[in-house]
Amino acid sequence: MREKTSNHKIFWSNLSQHDCSGLFVREKELKKIFEFLSPDYRQHIIVVNGAGGIGKTSLALQAACFCHKRHHQIPQELKESSIPEFTAVIFLSLKNISFGIKNNLLRAYKNLGLQYIIRNIANTSEKYQNKQSKKLILSTDGERQIKETYKCLSRQPTLLIIDNLESVSSGERENILVFLSNLPNSVKSIITTRNKVDFYSSIYLNPLSEEEGLELIKKQKKIKSKIKNIFLDDQESREIFKRVGGVPLALVLALGRIHREKHTEEPSNLKKYLNFDSIEDKTYESFKKSFALLSPSERKVLICLSFFPDFPQEETIAIVAGDSIGLEEIKKIIKQLELLSLINYGNEGNKIRHSIHPVIYQYLERELVQDLDFAKDARARWTQWAVDFADYNGGQDWEDYKHKYQKLDAEWNNLLAVLDWCAIKSHYDRVKELWVQVNQFSHLQYYWQDRLFWLNWLIEESQKREEWSTTIFSMSEKAFTLIKIAHESDDKSLFEDARSLLEDAHELVGTFAQSASNEDLNNQTLVCQHFALLYLDQGHYIEAYKWLDNESNCVYPMQFIEGKNPQNLRRSIAIDTLKAEICFQQENYLESLKIYQEIAEQSQAIKWKRREEEAISKISEIREKMSAQQKYMLHKY
Repeated sequence: MREKTSNHKIFWSNLSQHDCSGLFVREKELKKIFEFLSPDYRQHIIVVNGAGGIGKTSLALQAACFCHKRHHQIPQELKESSIPEFTAVIFLSLKNISFGIKNNLLRAYKNLGLQYIIRNIANTSEKYQNKQSKKLILSTDGERQIKETYKCLSRQPTLLIIDNLESVSSGERENILVFLSNLPNSVKSIITTRNKVDFYSSIYLNPLSEEEGLELIKKQKKIKSKIKNIFLDDQESREIFKRVGGVPLALVLALGRIHREKHTEEPSNLKKYLNFDSIEDKTYESFKKSFALLSPSERKVLICLSFFPDFPQEETIAIVAGDSIGLEEIKKIIKQLELLSLINYGNEGNKIRHSIHPVIYQYLERELVQDLDFAKDARARWTQWAVDFADYNGGQDWEDYKHKYQKLDAEWNNLLAVLDWCAIKSHYDRVKELWVQVNQFSHLQYYWQDRLFWLNWLIEESQKREEWSTTIFSMSEKAFTLIKIAHESDDKSLFEDARSLLEDAHELVGTFAQSASNEDLNNQTLVCQHFALLYLDQGHYIEAYKWLDNESNCVYPMQFIEGKNPQNLRRSIAIDTLKAEICFQQENYLESLKIYQEIAEQSQAIKWKRREEEAISKISEIREKMSAQQKYMLHKY
């Protein structure tokens, strides 16, 4: 959300209203964070350590919201504190990438943690800065990508919060810490983790004191009473703290159980909600007692929620939960889970979405063995939801692609989780089915690192199965991505990698794709088109024309068989676009202008909006070039 202060500073962040609604109870630790975040403090990385459920995330978010001026009122206890100001805040929870992937080799190959951080920095910055910022970051890789990310973050005082660092492997952790260690001076970072991290300013969270615990209970009582008219007296509050101790999440879970079940009991009867069999892990014991109170339907909804790294919409939960639980019942269950503090809630646009606390998610995994049959069926519905969602909103970029691609973008982490899970389970057909629908989207959104990984996975898996059409498609698309990255990053070695892939794909075309089927001809056109693009980017225009002629020879049979339908006209327009670009680069502006005008008309006719807009933009650029050229000639003579 954009916010403006009286001096017209633009404040931007990815924090939701819920992120800033936490309960302020740790005055001493909060003041310490402010001290560490001060511009005068040399160390720019702060580590918040502590056990699961101790309140690390809440403390980091509270600090962020005060520093970002998201709180309209500063508590009396903090008014004398020097609260630093950040005009940009980005909060990223690495628990969002721990779902689905249990294979450490797969995680390490993807460099999952750092790529997740970079992608979300790019997406957040795009909403507030120049629209090119996302492209500049995501269309490159390696050192240049890091530099572009730093450049983006350096434009304003920025607070970057990396939550749940323990969720990633040691190799990923090292990459993330190197990235954070070299952040620009305008950026401060808070890391939350259960593990010790050396060499940085550190705050270790102990259990709450009795005073802090009673204050937390008091504030929770106020929140819960708005939902259900139940009150606890001071004696009951002390009984709760005495039995649960100062672990905030364990306290909150205990209060949730009491507010759900308690009506007229005396304080002595609170024991049934609070009496722990073990004190080794109060959060887990507290969760088990809350989980035991759930009805079968409530457990199912909680299990379904655990599949999603990002907030799923209520309609999506209903799909995954199955026909036995309707949407209205889902909404009621969510309120009950919220009352029990088993889930968090957040606002996203005009949608209310929910998520499970990362600690509860891990504890929930231990309970899933009790309902394996439902979990198996729900997983199947989860993967089918992803395929159906991508099928409806994905595919090629026709007239309404922007609106549909925005929906895909909002669910991208959830879709990646499905791909990851299907890959681990060797559900090859599911991965292929889903990827085909998001392939074009992933290119236009500059998710090129995701493209390289999944196209490479499809190449390897399709080769094992001797499914050569998928191999050819994936090789060609991967080569296309390498060409684009090489063009943006000036890494010429990627051109050679792309050439090698296209040569292998072309050889497979000659060996296995000799039929006149639409799929084979489409693969041939892709290989030819990407060869032409490769030579165009390298300035080898004769070779580029040769491959465009080869592509035309593939398109004509499809037009003969199927007629000039929008799909075949789209292929012809793609060929003409590369021809027009060759003319442009050769400064044959008149011919380039003529072709682009035809492209604009043809694209409009088949409702290919993006290509029409690009052609119109190019026409304007060509006319400027021609005008400048004409002025130069008049001046010269």
